[in-house]
Amino acid sequence: MKSAAIVLNYDFNRKITEEDVIAADGGYNRAVARGYMPKVVVGDLDSAKDIAEGVEIVKFNKRKDQTDGELAIKYAVSAGYRKLYIYGASGGRMDHVLYNMRLIAIAALMGVKCVICGDEFDAYYANSTFELSVKKGDLISLVPYQGKVHIMSTEGLGYEINDVELDMFNTVGVSNFAIADKITVKIDKGDALIFHVFQEEV
Repeated sequence: MKSAAIVLNYDFNRKITEEDVIAADGGYNRAVARGYMPKVVVGDLDSAKDIAEGVEIVKFNKRKDQTDGELAIKYAVSAGYRKLYIYGASGGRMDHVLYNMRLIAIAALMGVKCVICGDEFDAYYANSTFELSVKKGDLISLVPYQGKVHIMSTEGLGYEINDVELDMFNTVGVSNFAIADKITVKIDKGDALIFHVFQEEV
């Protein structure tokens, strides 16, 4: 499965393991500062500075209806990438952070797997059966994405959630923890963000 890293315009310390790097505008300078040379820069270029020769530029008008991050995802999908890892999504302005969390759902609607890679966590979008390899003791939070989400069952979590409907007005899904090397969350209605918080440096 062809994969790529998408770097947004906020600093990050996480190691990028993907060979192809796509920068969302100012994410270009963030990536270069960490030692990664993007293959492509996508956006209105109001933030990217001193782009090196040979780097492909996909430029959009400043008056646009999507963020540079969303445009970068759409570019990646059109280029044939089917798994995306997003870096630099969890810092800076809170409105940006909230919308950045929506990027993984946008990717899912386009048929692409996507992970937001924070310095201390990964975030996933799920609307059916979700499985993830973890380490015992890692924190796991289930956050309703929109409206209500019905959790049929969970496996591998310290606090089991069975036949429970979560909504935006309760916090019962926060700070669960793994008791096995793999967790399973079965969703039969609605969708959720699943946060995997590491207990040691990645």
